[in-house]
Amino acid sequence: MNSNLLELQADIMEKRRGLEETRKELELQFAGLDLVLDEVFETAGFWYLFPELQERPMVITMRGHTGVGKTSIVR
Repeated sequence: MNSNLLELQADIMEKRRGLEETRKELELQFAGLDLVLDEVFETAGFWYLFPELQERPMVITMRGHTGVGKTSIVR
């Protein structure tokens, strides 16, 4: 295989591990928001893994009552 392809594959695998670790940590911090977190990670995951393929900015709207963790999830 081409060394550039191997580097790209390693980079993607590292990013996927990071996403999974972040998801697990957030699921521990925010009990009951598993479905919301799944949706956020599904939507933003592709952008995070392949930002060079994005032609337009991605907008994710998060709505909810005060104090439910929207800002913490984004951070």
